[in-house]
Amino acid sequence: MGNNRSGISGIGMLILLAFFGMLASFAFANEPTDPKVTVSATSPNTVVLSGQVTWPQFRVESVEVGDPDEGPTWDDIRRHRIQDAIDAALLRINFDFDKDDLDAEANAAVVTLVTILTENPEVNLRLSGHTDLMGSVEYNMDLSFRRAERVRRALIDCGVDGARLQASFHGKSKPLINEVRKERTNRRVEAEAFDTKPNTLNNW
Repeated sequence: MGNNRSGISGIGMLILLAFFGMLASFAFANEPTDPKVTVSATSPNTVVLSGQVTWPQFRVESVEVGDPDEGPTWDDIRRHRIQDAIDAALLRINFDFDKDDLDAEANAAVVTLVTILTENPEVNLRLSGHTDLMGSVEYNMDLSFRRAERVRRALIDCGVDGARLQASFHGKSKPLINEVRKERTNRRVEAEAFDTKPNTLNNW
């Protein structure tokens, strides 16, 4: 009987050791559970993550991520948001073949651009006109100029100061789809936001 008990005790010990081994393996092999993390900013380009992340065996109380000399500033984030809004509006400005007229969708895009410029008075626009790959280089340069100028004039007619707008033209030199056909996607006007004030939104 005594030997029996001793044998059972030994097996029990082996089971316990195996169980704790599994726990240790689980602690390091599995993802954190029950995460409770908050995000805060201590300066324009420093982000702090704090809280706790619990593992079966241990937990991390807090982590700081950030460097005052690295990472995006609030101006960077704002700049990208403005440019994204401008790009989204300009997706609606395309032209019929050999035309520079603005259709209803393009005019709605112009209204959106006016709103963006009104809400962000420090932002100016560089407009650039483009064509598809049909026709001569000379003709398309003129057509792309007329398209950029048409959008510029529409913005001015809606109250935007012309001094905030620049127009350039590229003809058929920068197609989005490099195929010689009547490709509407290439017949477009693009815009780049910029600001002449120092230490704000330069280097757009």
